Amino acid sequence: MKQGSREAAARRVAELREQIQHHDHRYHVLDEPEIPDAEYDALMAELQALEAEFPDLQSADSPTRRVGGEADSAFAPVRHEKPMLSLDNAFGAEDLEAFDRRVRERLGHSSAVSYHGEPKLDGLAVSLLYEDGELVRAATRGDGETGEDVTHSVRTIAQVPVVLEGKYIPRRLEVRGEIFMSHEGFEKLNTAQRKRGEKTFVNPRNAAAGSVRQLDARVARRRPLEIFCYGIGIIEGGPTVNTQTDLLSALADWGLPVSPEGRRLDGLKACLDYYQAILERRESLDYDIDGVVFKVDRLDWQARLGQLSRAPRWAIAHKFPAQEKTTVLRNVEFQVGRTGAITPVARLEPVFVGGATVSNATLHNMDEIRRKDVRIGDTVIVRRAGDVIPEVVAAVTDRRPPEAAVIEFPEQCPVCGADVVREPGEAVHRCTGRMNCAAQQLETLRHFVSRTALDIEGLGDKSLARFFEREWVRRPSDIFRLHERKAELLALDGFGERSVEKLLEEIEAKRRVTLGRFLFALGIPSVGATLAKGLANAFGRFQSIRKATMPLLLCVPDIGPGVAGAIRDFFDDEGNAREVDRLFERSDGIVLSDEADFSPDYVHDITLQSLLKALSIKGATGKRVETIAAHCPDFTALWQFQAGDSGDEKTDQAILKARRALEDANMRPILDETESLLREWGIHWTQDRSDYQQAADESPLAGKTFVLTGTLAEMTRDEARAAIEAAGGKVTGSVSSRTDYLVAGDKAGSKRDKAEKLGVPVLSEDKLKALLAGE
Repeated sequence: MKQGSREAAARRVAELREQIQHHDHRYHVLDEPEIPDAEYDALMAELQALEAEFPDLQSADSPTRRVGGEADSAFAPVRHEKPMLSLDNAFGAEDLEAFDRRVRERLGHSSAVSYHGEPKLDGLAVSLLYEDGELVRAATRGDGETGEDVTHSVRTIAQVPVVLEGKYIPRRLEVRGEIFMSHEGFEKLNTAQRKRGEKTFVNPRNAAAGSVRQLDARVARRRPLEIFCYGIGIIEGGPTVNTQTDLLSALADWGLPVSPEGRRLDGLKACLDYYQAILERRESLDYDIDGVVFKVDRLDWQARLGQLSRAPRWAIAHKFPAQEKTTVLRNVEFQVGRTGAITPVARLEPVFVGGATVSNATLHNMDEIRRKDVRIGDTVIVRRAGDVIPEVVAAVTDRRPPEAAVIEFPEQCPVCGADVVREPGEAVHRCTGRMNCAAQQLETLRHFVSRTALDIEGLGDKSLARFFEREWVRRPSDIFRLHERKAELLALDGFGERSVEKLLEEIEAKRRVTLGRFLFALGIPSVGATLAKGLANAFGRFQSIRKATMPLLLCVPDIGPGVAGAIRDFFDDEGNAREVDRLFERSDGIVLSDEADFSPDYVHDITLQSLLKALSIKGATGKRVETIAAHCPDFTALWQFQAGDSGDEKTDQAILKARRALEDANMRPILDETESLLREWGIHWTQDRSDYQQAADESPLAGKTFVLTGTLAEMTRDEARAAIEAAGGKVTGSVSSRTDYLVAGDKAGSKRDKAEKLGVPVLSEDKLKALLAGE
């Protein structure tokens, strides 16, 4: 293997993982995808190919071993008892043939294998849990391991039986299905939205996903949602079924809707014929599909074939070709996002493609523009596959007019005039104006008040834009000073006395926030809700995170060099630093409700060896790191190490070479700062850290599972969850026999009834606080 090619592969793998993580979050959590499925599939396929070529680049946190996006923190998390896996893709007959060959080889079966085929819906994957025939929980797929509790919305879908019907109903049954909206239902919904003067939806998938994720179940009840069930996760009791076809028949007998297009198919040719038949009928179906799913029909064979970390070996999604049309690229405009990323947007001659009229399409970045050789005035191929953002695939160079103009990125930001730069190794151009750029300011504000961040009701896009134009709110800290403008607010059209009071009360209530939510609300590039929570759990306090060096950040699970660098860049920026100070400097500023000490696990894992390992500096990895740790108690000893100190010449040389590598990489000042911080915090490995481990081991909550219900008097749900998790407990969304405690506030409802029925101890808020205090 050539070293250069491996280093290039490592850089590309890191870039792909970061891109895929970003798009997973946009798709699964925000329901706002930025790229078509076909492009996402291409990114994933490229990453899989690189990991296969360079096995040492594989890692447990790679997107190729995960399913999708993280669960939305606005809903109670649900841990799936059996992961909801994703599917590998086939993009042509050759891929499907290869899948069939692998199945037969693994089974040792030379003759044709029977499959079950059905259309692949473009909707929202959910899990329905039935106990003794009664629906007790519905959850989204989330990241495959943990989803969101959406029982309140799913119960309103007429097709979802609240109680199963028929005979031989299992004691426990977890059903997997896809919630969608038909074309007819989608058109009726948008017509009603227009009549009410409300925002219309872009496509049926977003409408369905957005409806299910409403906190108010009455909204979902008014939406024309449907569901097809396609499999199970858990079944306890009930009849014995031997095939996928029989399983779906049993689900239908119990009142659960399944696709009427499902078929048992004998052999590969039948699968290819079925795929072609569904493709030809695609436009006549009343719902969006983007392919066909094939599953080995025999369930015992499914069990024998098993699964990879993110996908079963016994199923595959044969995707349809993306829909494409040609049109003319009239102009290119440059949009500035929240992080300063400048995105070129193609302004097109309107064209009808993929079921919608398209006049704008993404061009992604300069590398893509150059690679595709797209110019203003070109006839271009536009692709849309049912997604929000269409893309320009290529230019039809044979039809290029003589006056076609080369696309150039602006040298100054089109919004604020600041310099535009492209950092080495990055694909995107960025505005350097940061918090002085109006585009970044407004997008930062929108993110700060959004549902998954501080969730400040009453500060929607229109209100924020009005306040922004009047320069009342330009930075997040300005939000907490709006009470000083009460008279001016009352003078605005549409702002009556009660609405102003409600807005100010909401802002006051949301000053108190958990550390994880606050970190996410800041909009640090690459830091999503889950990663923000991980940072909060590890460091405990905001100021510790703010000061943390790259090595200390790299020791937090799921943080790589790109993310750690983004965090440090954010806090090192003078404008950001001033704004963070401003958020805390007054009595009406932010209050972090759950700050605590460092996580015992994090403290336990911080050693000289782990810090060097996390840095992965060439020449100071592997055995050399172990050798340093064995002979140098701290970094001071490493810098002072001399030949002969170890008593072994080879050991001396290994330590000196590693030290030289660290110094060449300019790591010495960073490691000295790291060691200084650890000593200041009292968690340096040469200091007594036994209290941290002891606290984790002795916590009465360690390993216990909690469910929260009702309204707590002194803590928010986020605060209670954070406190429980900090003490080593786990919080889930539904009560079961595995639940150790139910914490019940005011208006506890059915969860309390179920807990009492199952004999699960019920704690009041005071009892929970006593338990947290070790009483």
